[in-house]
Amino acid sequence: MEELSEALKAIERELNFARKAYNSIVYLYWAVAFPVVYLTSSILSACTGASANSLVVIFSALAILLFVFEELKASKKVRGIEKALGRKTPLNRRYLLAQALIWPVVIVIAGVLVEDVWLSSLLVIGSGMLALAVVDYAFLRGGWDKAIVGATILLLSVPYGRVSITKGAYATLVLSLAFALGAYLVLRKAMRE
Repeated sequence: MEELSEALKAIERELNFARKAYNSIVYLYWAVAFPVVYLTSSILSACTGASANSLVVIFSALAILLFVFEELKASKKVRGIEKALGRKTPLNRRYLLAQALIWPVVIVIAGVLVEDVWLSSLLVIGSGMLALAVVDYAFLRGGWDKAIVGATILLLSVPYGRVSITKGAYATLVLSLAFALGAYLVLRKAMRE
């Protein structure tokens, strides 16, 4: 009987780890998506003569749509794991609404204040991540990972335009680095628990 109890505890630990690992997928997705969007836009712009900024907007929209699809699949897996663990996290509509309202507000504010496409993307995403951290803290008493990602992006925005690589490449590196750091921190925390 004691062996069975230990086996069930081990299974529960592994399921908890799997649930937390799924939370890092959002960061891994964007750590890869930003360079893919930038490189694809740059290559197509060079080959076709199309505006690189227009292509970035189009491919970014496609990346967001793909992200929504992937996030729905991942959240379904997390709900399945929670069900297997005998837990059910209620869907808080106010939390989801607060998350959804952040992005238009941040985009409008940065769009009004900053004209440079790449700098505004850094400011929008960095500020948006910090705002998401506040929402997460208010509703879930969490959000430390989003705060670190947002702060990293905003801090690395300071030398923007003063480095020897193009602004688009610099912005892409900053975003990819920050989201890779977020994935690492979430996975590291999951492995420690």
